[in-house]
Amino acid sequence: MKKLFISIAVVLCVNATTSFAEDRYFQVDYMLLDMQLEESGFSGDASPPAISLKLGTYFSQFLGIEVMGAFGVGDDDFSTYRKGELKYLIGINAIGKVPVGDKVDIYGKLGFAQIEAEWKTEGDPAQSNVAYSSNDTGVHYGVGVAMNFSRYSAFALEYMVLPKVSAYGANVETSAINLGYRLAF
Repeated sequence: MKKLFISIAVVLCVNATTSFAEDRYFQVDYMLLDMQLEESGFSGDASPPAISLKLGTYFSQFLGIEVMGAFGVGDDDFSTYRKGELKYLIGINAIGKVPVGDKVDIYGKLGFAQIEAEWKTEGDPAQSNVAYSSNDTGVHYGVGVAMNFSRYSAFALEYMVLPKVSAYGANVETSAINLGYRLAF
């Protein structure tokens, strides 16, 4: 299922970008995640960093499509002995954009993604070291603003809510603030 999902997303985006060559872009983001873990009497927050890569195109001035992939570049503490990390995120988004003048675009995203998160216990004298990793697929959404510095470059700031991961009696809810650079080609 995962391979089929990735293949369809790549084919759709590549086909769209070859048809609408003037509105293609590549974007790289630094993601600051907010992971909220809840499991059997424990609740905690972690903010692990991640990097995302996006390839997209606009069909018109207002509508577009984007494929994205992200991976964690570190972990963060839920508590003294518990850590969380993004393993990967793969998704496809529909984008609605509203230009505000020549230099600013406000946009919303709605998409479908697969996310894998890891949470682990390390160094707790009362419990052995345990790592849990699980993936889930679901809807994700977000809003953002892009400041265009030229026809070919922009900085983007986004807030996204990612699919929830549930496994082993635990729930991990994740949102992200993304700061990115977009290059049009």
